[in-house]
This record gives sequence, structure tokens and C-alpha cells, in this order.
Amino acid sequence: MSRLETLMSLREGWDGPSSVAVTGLAHANYNEFIRALGIDIHPDVEPMATPSGGIRMEWERGDYTYIAEIQGDGGLYLCALGPTPTDDRDVELKTMDVRKLTRFFRDGTIGR
Repeated sequence: MSRLETLMSLREGWDGPSSVAVTGLAHANYNEFIRALGIDIHPDVEPMATPSGGIRMEWERGDYTYIAEIQGDGGLYLCALGPTPTDDRDVELKTMDVRKLTRFFRDGTIGR
């Protein structure tokens, strides 16, 4: 069973009473991102379920840690944590934007 199949098999309450299963919308948006990305996905960037029904990915490049969360309600959160607090940046979008997520994954660019 793949990591994504395992995440999709989670049921309500998997991480405590208020946690919800990964939503179909988050799953569809993740698949759209993977298709857009093609073979560029790094093997150490595995999807993780969030208690709110989303899919989260984290990775490091150089001195930065990157976090992308495809939210269960269709939103998107991108965050780059740098070596100092002044380097940190993030953005939360109400709707999924595959182009922005792909660019963020490839080069760390966060556009508003």
C-alpha cells in the first residue's frame, strides 16, 4: 500500500475525537499537484495527513524548511522558514493554486 493510499484509508477520529479523514477535495488537489510536477517530486517529500482533513508536505533545502498544506476545505498554505525569523514567510490561499504550489516546490517562491 502506498503512503497516499494509507492516508486515504484513515477514518474520522484517527488523531483524536475532532480529527477528520483526508477529504476527497484534498486528495484530488494533491493528485493534480503531482501530475503538474511530473517526475520532479523528491522521495523525501512524503504526504502526511492533517487532523483537519488536509495533506501536508515538508522538506528542507539549504538553510530553509518548506511546508505546504493542501487543506481539506480546498485552501492552500505555503510557508518557508529561514535561518532567521526575518527570512520566514507564508501565505494562506482560500483556493488551491497548482501553479503557485509547483513554483513553491521547485524554487521556494511564495507569491501573494
